[in-house]
Amino acid sequence: EGLCKFAGQLCYVSFGPKRTQNKDAGKYFEEIKKSGHGSVLEHAQFSFLLYGISRSQTHELVRHRAGCAYSQVSQRYVSRKVLRFVERPEYQEDQELHERFVRRIDSLADEYEAIAERLLILQSSGNSILSGEQKTDRRKKVQQCARSVLPNETEAPIVMSANVRALRHIISMRANEDAEVEIRELFFRVFLCMRVAAPILFADFEIVELPDGTNAV
Repeated sequence: EGLCKFAGQLCYVSFGPKRTQNKDAGKYFEEIKKSGHGSVLEHAQFSFLLYGISRSQTHELVRHRAGCAYSQVSQRYVSRKVLRFVERPEYQEDQELHERFVRRIDSLADEYEAIAERLLILQSSGNSILSGEQKTDRRKKVQQCARSVLPNETEAPIVMSANVRALRHIISMRANEDAEVEIRELFFRVFLCMRVAAPILFADFEIVELPDGTNAV
């Protein structure tokens, strides 16, 4: 908040004992939001490690580009030994859907392993498409092929960095009651983090409890 307030006041060289003091920062940012002078909010940036989330969710997330940066786990480079899957909340509440989820991911994990093993055999026999000079290159070529069977339920950890202006926009879009349930839960948590880290900048958001027991912002 201090950084954003300083940047805004610099525009008018608005410093001194009779100017807005830090104790009045809440009122200052109310005026900033009303005026739409959102560029001063771009100076403060926050980074998050988002894990336990599915690739279908990160496909939605990375559509937000302005003011954001992403670094995501690579299925080409990361060993299949660390594969994890994310169960949707709807499946967790229903025994049949939960059992189907477990059977499906077990089957796909086995299929991934079988394909990878076969590709390794082809690679060792001199297959030109799978060949490579370095061990890393050879492993990458196997994994980039085998990953084609992985579902959107595969966990896809990602680091997201975003400035406050972008975060306010994304939270308003993705944590509201009309957002898809998975990404709404994620950005409700992001909002809770921001309410602690920068309470004045997010003071105009309100938490709403939805009929299904989840929360929106």
